Amino acid sequence: MNWISSLRSLFFNPQPKPYNILRSFSRTLDSYQEISENPYFEKYKDKIADVQKKSPEDIKAALEKNLESIQSHPYYKNEKKASSKEQMDKRGAKFSQMKSQTDLNKIMKLEAIKEKTSEEIECIWKKYHEVKQGVYAVLPTKAFEKMSSNLQEYPIFLFPLPRSHGYEFIMCQFQDQNCYFTSLLNYQAYKENAPICLTVSYFTELQEDKGIVLMRGEYDDALLKPHEAQCLTNQLQLYYGGNDNEKLLLVEKFNKQPQAFKHMDLISNFEYGLGK
Repeated sequence: MNWISSLRSLFFNPQPKPYNILRSFSRTLDSYQEISENPYFEKYKDKIADVQKKSPEDIKAALEKNLESIQSHPYYKNEKKASSKEQMDKRGAKFSQMKSQTDLNKIMKLEAIKEKTSEEIECIWKKYHEVKQGVYAVLPTKAFEKMSSNLQEYPIFLFPLPRSHGYEFIMCQFQDQNCYFTSLLNYQAYKENAPICLTVSYFTELQEDKGIVLMRGEYDDALLKPHEAQCLTNQLQLYYGGNDNEKLLLVEKFNKQPQAFKHMDLISNFEYGLGK
């Protein structure tokens, strides 16, 4: 049995190829030099102001309606990218049902790895996912606890995502060890039926015995490119688990003091991180 077959024998339901979010993503975004002159700014200014008028509880309630339907439906299968409103309605109704899976026992055969060290498990997780689609990481317990604490305290946020002619803003909500991402435009248009473009799940089964938490992210490749999914997951790590107090302050403002939150501060912080 070769090493790939050996790895596969430890998992259930193989998934497509992911990206390691711990890799630097700044070089990936070098091609977006024209972003500094951003035509999306004005379009999103009103959208963000609209969201800020609502309390975090109202936003959370709308997103939770979306997530309720997720729990009872199978994974959404890839389909052609929707363009018309009618197609988007169908897409929103379908992809909103994307099911999160945070039971590691349904993915990995835990009995087969119980005697392995955390380093060996980390190696297995990474090597297995190198031939799949998505994003992945292995977090030390301490790093995850910091992230989890901040995510529970500030469960909703916006992330800027570079596009060819500007930034698109992506909303994120944390619930039950999962982070769900949907575009702000889709949230404004479809509310609880907004299609989810990325789901990041944390598996804590090994946290106590091995001192690690496994992460994987699944994205809709009709809505996100691989490096865009990686960009979002990197931002999630930096804003919620990093050591930059300025980033966490932006998260706090969005959740606790929405009137003080400015989307241009978010863009400036993002571009500063890229060295622009």
